[in-house]
This record gives sequence, C-alpha cells and structure tokens, in this order.
Amino acid sequence: GLGAAAAFGGSFVVIGQNPDRTMVPAMGLGGLVAALLALPLASPFSVTSVDVGYLAISGLLVLPLGFGLLAVAPRYASAPEVGLITLFETILGPLWVWIALAERPGTFAFVGGGIVVCTLAVNSYLGVKAARLPQEMGAVFG
Repeated sequence: GLGAAAAFGGSFVVIGQNPDRTMVPAMGLGGLVAALLALPLASPFSVTSVDVGYLAISGLLVLPLGFGLLAVAPRYASAPEVGLITLFETILGPLWVWIALAERPGTFAFVGGGIVVCTLAVNSYLGVKAARLPQEMGAVFG
C-alpha cells in the first residue's frame, strides 16, 4: 500500500512538471507492469468464463479511461489535489458494494470517508480563498 501511494504521488508530480508531454501511455504501461508483478501473488488463481468478460471490460475500458484521466489531471490541478481526489475511490468503493450487494459498510468506513470528504472540502475552500486573495488585494490597493 505504501509503495502504491508513493508511486501514484511520484507520477502526479512528474506529470505536473511536464504538462507539454502526454503521459497516458506511461500510465498504461505502469498499470500493466504492476499487474504482471501482482499476478504471482493472486490466490486462488482461477477465473471463470463469466469473469473473463468482466476482466475484459475492466482492462479494456474502465482502467485505461481512469488512468488516462489521472495522467491528464495534474495539468489542471496540483499533485496534492489530484492525490486527494483519488481518495474518493476509497469512499465510493464501499458505497457501490452497499448499493449493488447490500453489504453495509462498517462504522470505520463511514468515519474514514467523512475524514476524506472534510479534508477535500477544507483544501478546496483554502484554495479558492488563496486564489481570491490577490484579486481582493488588488482591489484595495489598486
């Protein structure tokens, strides 16, 4: 988990510092390498024919789209903001399971999700406030 967080953070910083280059292929290659490294750790390694369809949809549509958007996001937001926004996956995952499978998340899942949402809200508020400050100062001293 720590390695994945460090790799994502590092990729956001590299993408943010190179806005003129497209990093979508690099993100896709990184995902492929990570999958190949994780493959031997899968247990049990059995996939049914129905699962192959779900894996194909995930691998050919959902993951490339998500990683492509993550590769473009640091051009429009700072690396820390992109990292915080990706934490919504942590919040939405249990909620989708709750909706689809009626598996209710525990109290700690709700508390953790609340912390993430509050952090994003405060970060967004402070970002908007910091962006307005130079405009307000210009109006006062202009």
